[in-house]
Amino acid sequence: MREAPRESSQESQKSLRRKLTEAPPVASVDIPAMPREGIPRRIFQTWKTKDNLPELFARWSETIRRMNPEFSYELWDDCDNRQFVAREFPWFLDTYNSYPNEIYRVDTIRYLYLYLHGGFYIDLDTECVKALEPLVHTRDVLLGRMGNDTAFAHSIPNAIMASPPRQEFWLFLVYLLRHRSRLRLMPEHSTGPALLRTAVTLYWHDRTEKETWRAVLRCDEIYDEAILRFNRIGKAISGYYSGVLGAKVAFTGTCNRAGNVFIEFETAVADQGIVRVSIEGQFCDDVGVGAVTVHIPERRLRTGEWLAHSANALHHKRAIRSMISQLKIGQHPRPSRSTLTILDPGKWYAINWSRNEHHLLCRAVVDGRDLEDETKRKLSADAYLLTYWTHSWRVPEE
Repeated sequence: MREAPRESSQESQKSLRRKLTEAPPVASVDIPAMPREGIPRRIFQTWKTKDNLPELFARWSETIRRMNPEFSYELWDDCDNRQFVAREFPWFLDTYNSYPNEIYRVDTIRYLYLYLHGGFYIDLDTECVKALEPLVHTRDVLLGRMGNDTAFAHSIPNAIMASPPRQEFWLFLVYLLRHRSRLRLMPEHSTGPALLRTAVTLYWHDRTEKETWRAVLRCDEIYDEAILRFNRIGKAISGYYSGVLGAKVAFTGTCNRAGNVFIEFETAVADQGIVRVSIEGQFCDDVGVGAVTVHIPERRLRTGEWLAHSANALHHKRAIRSMISQLKIGQHPRPSRSTLTILDPGKWYAINWSRNEHHLLCRAVVDGRDLEDETKRKLSADAYLLTYWTHSWRVPEE
């Protein structure tokens, strides 16, 4: 029996390119059922202790359980979280313990839990207004968008996330976590929503082919400090930034028509560096994103010679392989390639903490005036969950 002709290498590359250049899909309607295993019916939340939840948190948590009686429910405390990491991810425990305070660890535990068990992670300041059952019939990683400004660093929050188990996206995110743990960034960028948005952008827009870009490029927020700009294609700039061990690192950046950016560092501090390049609203961090391939500096220990190597799709594969190699054999089956779906703001994040009206809503809740059902429907008729963002409440203590 003759085999069907295989797809040519060129056609395969074109097909892959089309897939990787598409924007993450935004689901504006309920996700259709899939015949294979989807998201487990389990809900995970965490707090400092299991006893004496704050009154509002206890009330909102009860709505989640009441609206989803067929789902299992777990509430872990800080001790449970540490035991979970020590038992299931012992190679990550040193990083976990090195974080300066608990918010970093609380961010991290939700990613590790979703990788191993799947299900829904939901912040405690979230009320359930519609059963989650329609969302389980998918094999995608589900994230939500807040607001319409996709360039906002917090536009993909980590307050609500859902996933089948063993999705490699979470391993890639853990890889970025370990890398950034050395940089002592603020929690939003080290473990929180800004990191999640970075991971989504990198994972989704990982490309294997170069393109020619004629747009202005901006080299932006290296270590969240000095801002440097490429004024036009073919021009070079030089400058410095600080932020690693207090050192200043000189560099020269050039941009050519093939769409490459070369960064040549002059000190050994650079091998800890992160390069971020902004391209018409997209950016890259460690690896090539969009049309630009970033050449990360690498120093040969034997000769002391500096080389610039291309960090492309292979970088992601190596990163994920490095995580897989540390999982317990037999206990953690091989991860699945992930498909990311970003739900529109009305599904999970109808309340946008960056807008002024959010503070009016929070004032009503703090005063004991729960939002009426009609108000909730006006916020979003399609909402499954409403997150109240208590971390952003600036209410004077009585």
